[in-house]
Amino acid sequence: MSSLLTTIELTWLVLGGSYLWYKHRQRLRNWTPRDDPRKWTGHGIDVSELKSRVEQVRRDYLASRRTVGGVFRRSLLEWARRVVVGLGYFRHKEAEQSAHGHGP
Repeated sequence: MSSLLTTIELTWLVLGGSYLWYKHRQRLRNWTPRDDPRKWTGHGIDVSELKSRVEQVRRDYLASRRTVGGVFRRSLLEWARRVVVGLGYFRHKEAEQSAHGHGP
């Protein structure tokens, strides 16, 4: 049984590696430069777009701050709460409280 399992695992490993190698080769064959290579040489950047944003941050840092990930943090807290409530220790506590008539 163990050799059969090892053979199956190695087969999946070889198939996965072959797939990744094939996709890599396909990506290399289809690669084309996005821009003209002459533009790749060093050149300055245009900071006029950034200037107003930098001035705004200098004037009032807190007002210009963005709240990124607020929804993500809330969903992460919800997920953590569900995981903790789902742990065996807390499920048994809930069942014990119900059995003793303490209510939730």
